[in-house]
Amino acid sequence: MKMNKYWLILLFTFLFSFGHAQPKDSIHFPLKKKLLLTAVSYTGSMIALNELWYKGYERTPFHLFNDNAEWKQMDKFGHSFTSYHLTQTGYDWFVQAGYTKKKSLILGSVFSFSLMAPIEWLDGYSAAYGASIGDLGANLSGSLLFILNESVSKPGLFNFKYSFLPSNYAQYRPNALGRNFYEQWLKDYNGQSYWVSIDLHQLSSNIPEWLNLAIGYGADEMVYARDRSNVTNGFYAFRQFYIALDPDISSIHSNKKWVNYLISFVNTLHIPAPAIEFNKNSTQFWLFK
Repeated sequence: MKMNKYWLILLFTFLFSFGHAQPKDSIHFPLKKKLLLTAVSYTGSMIALNELWYKGYERTPFHLFNDNAEWKQMDKFGHSFTSYHLTQTGYDWFVQAGYTKKKSLILGSVFSFSLMAPIEWLDGYSAAYGASIGDLGANLSGSLLFILNESVSKPGLFNFKYSFLPSNYAQYRPNALGRNFYEQWLKDYNGQSYWVSIDLHQLSSNIPEWLNLAIGYGADEMVYARDRSNVTNGFYAFRQFYIALDPDISSIHSNKKWVNYLISFVNTLHIPAPAIEFNKNSTQFWLFK
């Protein structure tokens, strides 16, 4: 189960999502320095992760592990979400440096892959894990989703967002799902949802800029990674699909960099709003989801 170190990927997403928050007329930090600082800080993080996490496990020759059936693929959505925003950050950095849109999309994808792939490389040499082809595919899908978003007739038509509301299931396996809120928002897949937010104002000027429509995915009653283990212990995991209103603040701009950074960060999150949930058991209305 790889979720215990998944926090590192998400933290890098939130960190680098700030990279595209600057107003276009501001003075940008030189690209070479951005990439150098990224490389140095990320290398240090990988070394620390190797020492703190993998060192306690037996090392093996590089091998693969098929985890595609675990957690109703919620972890794969997390990889796609991360890759999407890292690709976006890399793309914006290269555009700001004067590269063409096409080259920036390619280099942004390479930037994202360079940050995501080492996790799988380290997993591949750990007896407790193994490199996941599914994770690599999810990373690729996130980059492709961003490329598609920039290549359609109306670039920026949609956005990839994340949300979390505490679930009732972490109490059954706190070591795996988190002992408190700060652990659970990264570990407890039951409380997580991923959203594709569609900019309705681009489709109709009559719709306010701040109001988007989001299509979401989540899953519930997952105390264990696989269905068989859940059923054995009296839990019956199921998928959830949502249609929700999505407040969007991307149209807000400020002359203060820290405000733009905050706006950029918040806009990676789905702000709870009215939603309809569809699952195999029922259809449910949520006032805030």
